[in-house]
Amino acid sequence: MNAPHDLAARVLHRNRQHTLGEQLAALFAVRIGRRALPPGTRLPSVRECARLHQVSPSTVVGAYDHPDVRLPGSGGAAEIAIHARRTLVISRLNRRAFPETVDFITSPGHRMRGRTRRELHMPGAGPVKVVTDKAILEVHPDTGELVLAALYPGVEAEEVRACVGWPLRSRPDVDLVDPPTPDELVLLRDVLDPHRLYLKG
Repeated sequence: MNAPHDLAARVLHRNRQHTLGEQLAALFAVRIGRRALPPGTRLPSVRECARLHQVSPSTVVGAYDHPDVRLPGSGGAAEIAIHARRTLVISRLNRRAFPETVDFITSPGHRMRGRTRRELHMPGAGPVKVVTDKAILEVHPDTGELVLAALYPGVEAEEVRACVGWPLRSRPDVDLVDPPTPDELVLLRDVLDPHRLYLKG
């Protein structure tokens, strides 16, 4: 017997009270308690459930086994983030990629439950800038929180703030990024990415 479609389509909410894995586990528990999922019902596969809820497979595995099983997903990212002299993060700017909270951390940044990298004995500098398709963010030295540091031409600060899941603060002096020069465009298009694996234009 297959699981009812509404079980897989239920929306999860990223908030501070309950992780996505806890919400998913609670959803299954409620459906089982109400006999909407009788014995023998086949739950959605891990991959299908992750796709429908837009969460990582390890979150689904945690919900299915609440939460004794986690898939190893960082692939060494934690060690790089801890020990590298500095790291630059490149990402498209949207609320899914920049939520207010996350279920678990694969690559530590500048604060962990209020403690600094130094207090946690992390020798590397951590992420110094986050380069996105709309703006550049950098780490506030006192709070460890990302702040708006620079805007691309034609992008407003409110547009950037609408793409993150927390109240994004700005540096007192937000820079404007200059458009690439003709020489830089040649370097990007013909040398660094001639097959357009990353560049679209």
